[in-house]
Amino acid sequence: PKVSWNFWSGPNAETRTTVHHVSLTDRYMTFWNRVAERLEKECPSLLLASLAYGVYRSPPLRVEGHGNLIIGYVGNDYTNDAVRRSAVKDWDAWAAKARRMSFRPNLMKEGRGFPLLWPIRMAEDLKHFAETGMVAADMANIHGHWGTQGLNYYVLAKVLWNPGLDARALVDDYCERGFGGAAPAVKKYFARLIQLTDRLAACNGEGEQDAQAVLARGEEEDAPRRRGWGNAALPGWEQIYTPAAMKELEGYLGNARQLAAGEPAARSRVAFLALGFEFAKLDVKMKQALARCEREPDSRQATLAFLEALVDVEHWRRQHAASPAVGTVIGSYWFHQQLLGSAAARYAQAVIPEKVSENNYRLKTLAYSRDRRVTKMQLSSNGRQWTEPRPYAPATTWRGSGKVYVRFYLEGPKDAEWSKPAEAEL
Repeated sequence: PKVSWNFWSGPNAETRTTVHHVSLTDRYMTFWNRVAERLEKECPSLLLASLAYGVYRSPPLRVEGHGNLIIGYVGNDYTNDAVRRSAVKDWDAWAAKARRMSFRPNLMKEGRGFPLLWPIRMAEDLKHFAETGMVAADMANIHGHWGTQGLNYYVLAKVLWNPGLDARALVDDYCERGFGGAAPAVKKYFARLIQLTDRLAACNGEGEQDAQAVLARGEEEDAPRRRGWGNAALPGWEQIYTPAAMKELEGYLGNARQLAAGEPAARSRVAFLALGFEFAKLDVKMKQALARCEREPDSRQATLAFLEALVDVEHWRRQHAASPAVGTVIGSYWFHQQLLGSAAARYAQAVIPEKVSENNYRLKTLAYSRDRRVTKMQLSSNGRQWTEPRPYAPATTWRGSGKVYVRFYLEGPKDAEWSKPAEAEL
């Protein structure tokens, strides 16, 4: 099949070149086989491992793998049903050409901390892979989202040890061992999250069925975000994670708190889930604000709403950096393309005043940098005399009239500087 691959170049990776060419799998398999033949002669006890990845992910047409070759398949996605179907089909075709297979997906990074749960579908696939030549697995991108995706990690570890285990029984085991008297409510919480994740995967699968293109974009750190619009007027994040759905999930956690009241360990673990859900509420707000920016690219109001949601997410991450509830990874890697429309634009700021009483204001002080940390800020009534530096926060108070100016201190690995002031009329 023909595949496409994007190359980014220039000082700020602002130039993209797309190459269209047939898959190179047979060429690579031929090369690996030649290396494997030499290895077999010189080191007969060793195996040669390589990856089915990128422009050689598609199964080979003619060339079969050498007997001491292990092929690591890099594919699959539990947020897109079309990709999952394609990945399982490709796995089977690879397994017919290679004696030994390993599974090395990037799927565990999906959601980047949002509680996407896929334990049942993952267990089904791993069982099938084990029955069709899988001798090893390397699950990349486990970033430590224990308060939101811990159930995925638990089932993954168990099923890799024994692919024949019943995933639904493992989910019950996780809830009952971990949450004691709160287990019934926690089961409902997880069951609803699994159902919502399945719906998101179905929506994305309807909207984009070019599995190779979806996987290729997911491998490019600076690639545009996957839209996931489906066949409806709204993207999956808005169709599925509605205010009613989020309130329902919060209700299950509230019930779990009540059930765990007399059990300190269970109470602590329910609180841990609730901390992860705090992040989920902020994160889904950001994703939905981004979708609005896509629909209304010229709306300043939509842009500011996204910037505010983005700052709130990053502020939460800083506040809870020591917690294992949500791992510290870039939550908004598409920021500079989607918000500012350019790969070269990596910083945005704004100050939005809200009047509380005469000359008293609550200020939203919004600043986000992709490449540098926003650590301090200063305020001014004239842009010349500044307050003492204070730790950066996305909101503060101010007393004055006329105008207010705010500047932010940006710290990077090689340099640090104050930003140009953002200003607002009071």
